[in-house]
Amino acid sequence: MLLNQFDANAYIESATSTIQDGNQFFNQYLIHIQNPWDMISVGLRLLHKCYDADPLAYARIYKGGIYFYLGLASFRVQDYEVALFFIDNAVFSDIQAKIDSINAPSHAMRLIQLDSSMPEHKDFIGDAETRIANVIRIYNSRSGSKNLNLLDLREKFLRPAMTAHQNWRTLATTFISFCLEWNYRDELFTICPEPSTSESYFLHLFKGCLLFESLLKNNPKYPPKNIKSNLEQEIRRLQTQLGIDDKAKLKINGKTLDQILTKIDVESDESLPTAMQCTGWLRNTLGHNLGWDVSLTKNQYQRLFMMIASSCIHAVAKLYGVTEEDVKVVEGKS
Repeated sequence: MLLNQFDANAYIESATSTIQDGNQFFNQYLIHIQNPWDMISVGLRLLHKCYDADPLAYARIYKGGIYFYLGLASFRVQDYEVALFFIDNAVFSDIQAKIDSINAPSHAMRLIQLDSSMPEHKDFIGDAETRIANVIRIYNSRSGSKNLNLLDLREKFLRPAMTAHQNWRTLATTFISFCLEWNYRDELFTICPEPSTSESYFLHLFKGCLLFESLLKNNPKYPPKNIKSNLEQEIRRLQTQLGIDDKAKLKINGKTLDQILTKIDVESDESLPTAMQCTGWLRNTLGHNLGWDVSLTKNQYQRLFMMIASSCIHAVAKLYGVTEEDVKVVEGKS
């Protein structure tokens, strides 16, 4: 069915909050579309038509299916922030529809958990799973890492963000989009080896730095007394938990971007304290100025991304979830 055949009465009759009625109504307009750009265009116009026709019915009708397909299409055109926006809204719709997120998760729930164990959309979800598993592998290669795996990330952070700790949802979608966006931006260096603007790279790296700070401030094990604390204060407060030596007073201010780039060019230190310090430098540098008279090289961008991603994963590994060691401490066994 085409959009010019939109049936407002059928739409209102389908607004029963049941999955079957919602999917049956939306799918008739989307089933013939193959091109992701067309899916996004038609899907958005269809949702606008529905809202304009009856906002109350729009609130009732199940939209998890169409949100998932809009997210899928956005993934295919590499608009990862928008993709995760729709996927997470699909998850919220599925939770409201009482879909079992553990025993019978929806496609959207599987993607948010990076779980490609089922054949449906395995290539799509599996691609995201593989790319983030590679980032975890690099984290595990650093001295001081906690030997995390994808299952640990899912159990400690992604699944609780979806259900028990919904205040983490933005952190979870930001983590996934940050990791996936790197591949696309990294490819741009091949097309434009000497880019005239660094906006895409600066904003992407800053996003990861802000995520690291947010993971520290929102951690469930050692929450801050003052949410207005800055990143340096949080690193110092949590330095024992993060495995930072007491003698290593990590200062993260007073650096220019060219000083940071020079430092990573001449030093080969791949430890996590160095990664976290570099993340802090970039947080303060890019958070106050984008007009640096310096351009990143492909190698510098790759290394900075991996430092930031490793810092974020380390925060999850050390500060999120409940481990056997935590249980022993609570029980007085250690």
